[in-house]
Amino acid sequence: MDNRSATDTADREISATRLFDAPPELVWKVWTDPRHIGRWWGPRGFTTTTYRMDVRPGGAWRFVMHGPDGVDYENNITFLEVVEPQRLVYEHGGGGEVEPVSFRVTVTLEPEGTRTRLNMRMVFPTKEARDFTADKYGAVEGLHQTLGRLEEKLGAIAAGSDDVEGPASDRELVVSREIDAPRAAVWRAWTDPAQVKRWWGPHGMTTPVCEIDLRPGGAFRTVMRDAAGTDHPCKGRYRGVVEPERLVFDNAALDERGDVAFEILATVTLDDQGGGRTKVTARVHHKSVAERENHERMGFFDGWGQTLERLAAHTAGLDPARQQFEIVRTFDAPRDLVWRAWTEREHLMQWFGPTGVTMPTATLDLRPGGRFHFSMRSPDGSELWGRFVFREIVPPERLAWAHAFSDKEGGLGRTPFGGEWPLELLTTVTFTEEAGRTTVTMRWSPLGPTDAERRAFDAAHDDMRTGWGGTFDRLEAHLASAKD
Repeated sequence: MDNRSATDTADREISATRLFDAPPELVWKVWTDPRHIGRWWGPRGFTTTTYRMDVRPGGAWRFVMHGPDGVDYENNITFLEVVEPQRLVYEHGGGGEVEPVSFRVTVTLEPEGTRTRLNMRMVFPTKEARDFTADKYGAVEGLHQTLGRLEEKLGAIAAGSDDVEGPASDRELVVSREIDAPRAAVWRAWTDPAQVKRWWGPHGMTTPVCEIDLRPGGAFRTVMRDAAGTDHPCKGRYRGVVEPERLVFDNAALDERGDVAFEILATVTLDDQGGGRTKVTARVHHKSVAERENHERMGFFDGWGQTLERLAAHTAGLDPARQQFEIVRTFDAPRDLVWRAWTEREHLMQWFGPTGVTMPTATLDLRPGGRFHFSMRSPDGSELWGRFVFREIVPPERLAWAHAFSDKEGGLGRTPFGGEWPLELLTTVTFTEEAGRTTVTMRWSPLGPTDAERRAFDAAHDDMRTGWGGTFDRLEAHLASAKD
């Protein structure tokens, strides 16, 4: 405990005080919960990823601050005194380029009616160390901006507009799923290499290689293999391991030379929801907005969403193969022609749909976010509407869209046949060519299904194989006529 008076340290400290319109208990909570502090800690433009936060005497807070210029700043804090909700004393940093000296911080929370007066003192070992930190890193202004952001955070909580579930910045992507399995089982699925191999990756991927050294600083390596047999290697390092609550790790995709092609910092939290259920949230931080936008275009939400679907199936003891429907057909036609058959309105209207069905009306806007909206008429004269909302278009290799029944105006529609059919289905179609022949692989999986919808989808695989088989028969005949 620092027994020196304020007079003794005046020339080597930085301090601030602020009155918050919130009780001390709430101020304490947003200061000691990683989900909250990452959204306000640091000067404006910064976000924070916490590796580990153990708020007790002798406990550590290890985190990285992400600057608005894409530079990361590693930080280490050791708590010395913890008196909830009144007082925190900790030693901050020292020994590195970013934190060349350590300094002691004392934070007090004093109630004033329903409000809280916060006092914060940063005491440096020397005046020179204090001046260096103030001049080089703008610590005085940084402290005032940080407390201003804390005030805004508390105001958002009071107004009911605080969103701890969404992205913390424009460089972050977030996906989550509630899984019907206890947290301990989900933790083992994430950290046992033998289990990771059974569920990691989007639908259609396998993971033949998974090596894990589960400790802060420990390395991991995975190799995912797609349906065409192409390997996609990744490597990373664990930054934080807090069993059974939190994993923080770097993850880098490697190119064919083994060089880093793309890198992220991921935080996976496992929240116990009670009743044997666990909410899994993955937060993925990128170095820049451009990298975040590129990752989103590459199919972040589909890839991570399908991966969490496979995790849910694995932890529930289900057969992952039943979580998606797949049909593969090789056509005696070049890939360019097959691609045009799938992406041009005039082609689609001639073959798309089960045997005996015609397509009298269709509009096509082929772009990510664009739609294919169409009507289908059965031999008995009945009509239904459907739509695709495109998510990924990679000519001439891959298409992905959300597939749904629709109405004449293009809105979402429920199945006209009754039952608990999923509202939307993720459809991915890949095209590979060899010796002038093209193999088409089509995969279907429900998007955000209820348990009843999942069961209905699983039970309909045989019917789907008949329907899509007839559709592919029509495509085969259409391609033969188009070649003539």
